[in-house]
Amino acid sequence: MRVLQINQSDVIGGAAIAAYRLHRGLLRQGIGSKLLVGHVTQTDALVAPTPPQPLRKKLKNLQEQLGLNYITHWSTQAIVQHFFYQEADVVHFHNLHGGYFNYLFLPYLTRHKPGVYTLHDMGGFTGHCSYSFDCHRW
Repeated sequence: MRVLQINQSDVIGGAAIAAYRLHRGLLRQGIGSKLLVGHVTQTDALVAPTPPQPLRKKLKNLQEQLGLNYITHWSTQAIVQHFFYQEADVVHFHNLHGGYFNYLFLPYLTRHKPGVYTLHDMGGFTGHCSYSFDCHRW
């Protein structure tokens, strides 16, 4: 069994720490695990960045004004070409918000591989807000 974990960071933030602990725990059990993350902070051969977003900065203001956060991350589709994805038997999604991932590609990424989505906060079902305390728009 080989698991690909996808998260916004390798070890910064609660979801990243949880994903990294799961990754290390799987490895200790003899299960293959690799991380593909939006923001890499450490040197680890089993952790790699997601594909770069070339036009992201130019389109960011327009997409946010329209409330269409993260849809300009077209390079999310390139994840299927990454050897971490190609080697994986299952894809485990963690925090998909944070400016690195286009959620519209979830069906594309799970078409040929089963996926698991762990909700570490409310971002996955509010569409933007990690916690809805003072967030009334989403």
